[in-house]
Amino acid sequence: MGNTATIPQEEDSEGLPPDLFSLSDRQLTVLWEHRPLTIPEVQQAARSVLASATTTSKGGFYGKEEETAESALAVRLCHMLPDLSKIRFQLVRGKIKEDTFWESVMALLKERLVEYNAAHDDNATETEEEETIEFVKPNGKKETTNGKKKETLKNGKSTTNGKSSEADLMRQKLRAKDAQIAQLQQELEELKKGLSTTTAKKKSKTTTHKGTWKIDKDAQEFLKYPEELKESLRKEKQRRLQTVRDEMKFILDSDDVQDSNGTWSCCGGTNYNAPCKK
Repeated sequence: MGNTATIPQEEDSEGLPPDLFSLSDRQLTVLWEHRPLTIPEVQQAARSVLASATTTSKGGFYGKEEETAESALAVRLCHMLPDLSKIRFQLVRGKIKEDTFWESVMALLKERLVEYNAAHDDNATETEEEETIEFVKPNGKKETTNGKKKETLKNGKSTTNGKSSEADLMRQKLRAKDAQIAQLQQELEELKKGLSTTTAKKKSKTTTHKGTWKIDKDAQEFLKYPEELKESLRKEKQRRLQTVRDEMKFILDSDDVQDSNGTWSCCGGTNYNAPCKK
């Protein structure tokens, strides 16, 4: 008599259909969560779209009155993915047109779909190798038999040689870049908070006006957004303002020497009016 042990094997996740427009809501969510789009990615894709002049002058697929596969998918994505809606709100209200935005998003999602299925194919690869199994009988004698051992590549890495697939290496690099960008943005926000604390002036709510203050329609719309979204947009505004300040740093406020950019030779200070550090 002998006892056999069964080792459960993890089920391979299914790949997705190769046609982006045929994906169900669940499949689109899976594709998005695999690696969500970022604002820099969409901006770069939009530049490529504009450079290739693929967007029509009549508003592209999104601007047409009749519903197309692209416009229908755009509406679905906007309702399904809050994070994508936030990206659209930040970019479309700026320099990117609606049709250019969605053409860029579609192109990126198609790339993600190819990447996802390629990763699935790697994870589902199985290798078989001969294995010698040794049994110890009740009488103390050893008996060997040959069998086949099936090994599955998990997370794109082989359990025998530890090599990563090309898709895994690319994802690792992208995650590292995203983490670096997030860290830089956090450091910039902390710097801005420190500057705003020392330079901010108290605002008085009392005025000399006899009438009532009428808030613009855009401002009313903004005030209706969730607190999390409003805070995110405020941070994005500060980031853009800081970028503009850095780019326009060479433009001096006046011809006065104290408004110029420079360094004190005695102590290395960069503020003209600051006391000497030595």
